[in-house]
Amino acid sequence: MRIAIIGQQDFAKAVLEGFVKRGEEVAGVFCAPEKPGAKPDPLRAAAEERGLKVLQFKSLRVPEAHDALKELRVDLGIMAYVLQFAPDSFTRIPRLGTIQYHPSLLPKYRGPSSINWPIIRGDTRTGLTIFRPN
Repeated sequence: MRIAIIGQQDFAKAVLEGFVKRGEEVAGVFCAPEKPGAKPDPLRAAAEERGLKVLQFKSLRVPEAHDALKELRVDLGIMAYVLQFAPDSFTRIPRLGTIQYHPSLLPKYRGPSSINWPIIRGDTRTGLTIFRPN
């Protein structure tokens, strides 16, 4: 299956590595541009190490981001730790649409600290939620 990974940080890097290990064809990786002076995003670094096409847009709402995803001609979009807003018009471009990997058992822990809060609160059970964003 031809896929695009859309995300950031170590969580998205792990998702990328999982799909590469499965033998899926990763056509491109979308990640937010780093702020000046910041360390390289782990997802971007991992994608570049594998020679994958990396696409960085300030916003996934811009026509250039939509055009870039269309040009990849992917079957499925995989979102993992996405802090940028991804409009429906973007998530519907892949032939089979887009799925979201979220590092918690939704709806309890939403947002960017969904990995931290179960640990802080001493939860003994956590997991991964996969859903179609809308």
